[in-house]
Amino acid sequence: MLLEWDQTIATGINVIDDQHKVLFRLINDVFEICQGNQCSANVKKVFNTLENYIVHHFNAEEAIQIKTKYPDYKFHKTEHGNFVDHFLFIQSEFVELGSSPDLIKQLKSLLVDWLLQHIEKQDKKLAGFLHSFEREHCIDFN
Repeated sequence: MLLEWDQTIATGINVIDDQHKVLFRLINDVFEICQGNQCSANVKKVFNTLENYIVHHFNAEEAIQIKTKYPDYKFHKTEHGNFVDHFLFIQSEFVELGSSPDLIKQLKSLLVDWLLQHIEKQDKKLAGFLHSFEREHCIDFN
């Protein structure tokens, strides 16, 4: 298992944390089928499931940002868009060419390293804003 959820990466916004937990499970599923430099016949299905959930999660985060007029919305959205573009490229390479050590490395860099860094920096920054917004507007995102 590459990604394990623990409280050190929690944002304190339940809807975001719950979605991150699902992302972690789906990412682990992708790596499970790609072990040993060979992807199973289910690679396309697993990638598509992950792709759909990534888009769902990013849309949910961005909707909250729009609703609350989050000042870094455009930057956050751009990061999400760049991530999706890179993921789609790697996904197409896996489907067309199959697994390789280089693709596994690229996939780990994106799905594990980038995601953890994004949560730690951008999502926690967003969470701080949302916690303040909750207090000021008597709204609960949990």
